[in-house]
Formats: sequence, structure tokens, C-alpha cells
Amino acid sequence: MTNVMQVPEGVADALAAANMSNADLALAMTEALASTRVWSAVPDADLDLMLAESGLSTDGQQQVRDSWDAPAKASVAEVTGTLTAQLLAIDRLTTREVASRIGVSPSTVTRRVERHELLAIRDSRGRLLLPAWQFIDASPLPGWEQVAPALVGVDLRTVEAFLAVEQDELDGVSAIAWLSGGRDPQPVTALAHAVTSW
Repeated sequence: MTNVMQVPEGVADALAAANMSNADLALAMTEALASTRVWSAVPDADLDLMLAESGLSTDGQQQVRDSWDAPAKASVAEVTGTLTAQLLAIDRLTTREVASRIGVSPSTVTRRVERHELLAIRDSRGRLLLPAWQFIDASPLPGWEQVAPALVGVDLRTVEAFLAVEQDELDGVSAIAWLSGGRDPQPVTALAHAVTSW
């Protein structure tokens, strides 16, 4: 499967011309960020997903992240904001970790998954793993228990992408920013019903 990512023009030219090393790609992105005022920014969470699918080793992925200097990271933050990147972390939590975080028993977490109030996947050993972006500090994302049932059965990467995209129907903010602000979850739930057709 071919994946397409929009990058600054100079970087696209360099990628098309040759096989770039991790360091070359990181340097080209940093230089492009420093010289380009308007470009298609990639939030940290999306970059993590793309790097995870890139075939690069863990060390290679970390090299790309580490080589971005502070001004480049600040440029991304100005365009996309940091909230989405922080909340859409790729981390998966066990039921025990979630229970400890929100102050309930692991069996309560399992029941919430069974009632579709929280989303989870099972690992190769059958353990439930819950995406960390469903939680803010010691609580579930506000209104999430109303939105989650509409997303049951949807691939979690698709859910993460849906939550990160700015929506006109949500005053131009992402679903996760909308919910984390304590706003009415109904508009997000309505949008979530359409995700199954993505």
C-alpha cells in the first residue's frame, strides 16, 4: 500500500531525487520549516503514526524526531496547537493502569469497555489495551461515554485520525479539543456515526 504525505516542496524534490537517510530527511524538514511560513503541518500524533508505518527502525524513528530543533517544533505548535498532539498519544494502557489512573477497579474498567463507554483492543495475550487519549489526567475525556459507542468496531487509528481533524461543524476545532473543553458531545457523536463510512 502506498501512503502519501504532503511535505514542503524542497523536501519533496529531494525525496523524489534520491534515497534519503533518516538524518538527511530530518535536516531537510528542519531547513524547510525554517524557510517556509505556510506549509501543511503534521501534528506529533500523526507523525508518530506515519513513522510507525514507515519501516524505519525504532532508533531511526527517534533520530527523525530528535533532529527537529526547537524552532521547528515551535512552528508546528503555532500551526496545529499542542493539545491534539498531547491527547492523541499512541500509548495504550492496560485495564490495571486505567483503573489506577481514574481510581476504580480493573473490573470496572472492563465493564465500561463491555458497555462501549471506553474503546479497547486485545493484545496477542488477550489483554485489553485502551488508548490513552480517552483520558485527561485522572478522568475519562468529558462526554466520551456518549461518543465511544458510535465508534465501536472502527480501527483505532481511524478513530485517532477522526479525533485529530479540525471540523467545520465543531467551530473549526478537532473533536478531541471540543470534548476536552467540556462542550456538548452530541455534535461529535453525530460526526462519529459517519466515521464507519470512511
